[in-house]
Amino acid sequence: MDDPAVQEIERLAKQGGGAVVLPRRGVRLVLGGARVNVLNPGRGVEGSGPARNDDSLVLRVSCRRRGVLLTGDLEAALETTLLDERRELGADLLKIGHHGSRTSTTWPFLRAVGPKFGVISVGAANPWGHPDAEVLGRLREAGVEVYRTDRDGAVRFSTDGKSAWVAERLVPEGRGGP
Repeated sequence: MDDPAVQEIERLAKQGGGAVVLPRRGVRLVLGGARVNVLNPGRGVEGSGPARNDDSLVLRVSCRRRGVLLTGDLEAALETTLLDERRELGADLLKIGHHGSRTSTTWPFLRAVGPKFGVISVGAANPWGHPDAEVLGRLREAGVEVYRTDRDGAVRFSTDGKSAWVAERLVPEGRGGP
């Protein structure tokens, strides 16, 4: 990789005895008691050049009976690919794709994940109008309890892997995020 920032990260990892993992679909890691499945990026993603939303790192992390699906800027086309490939997507906590854009979190994908909680990372008064009202409607209809960084500020979710997720607002309610 020609990117100086990536080269520096690789140098620091080597210096500290850490491993560098190139995240590609199908890679599985065990970190402590958690299992991490890399669902994206897939083959053919270039290591340099302009990034696209569907090049996002997508991870499913599970520990005991709990799971979280971290979707980056995943959009509908790649959601369909993951569904067609029959990837394990089930998770009770979902980071909603692409800031809640109308191009993400389709009904088939939402049904496959089956989350109880959803988190939308979105800036207040963003110029794109995220999150999209249709996506919010799908989440509401699916019974997903939604947290939004523009409204709720930073939120930390925790679990011991057996108990349900606990959401903790790190900014007082109503104050939103930066």
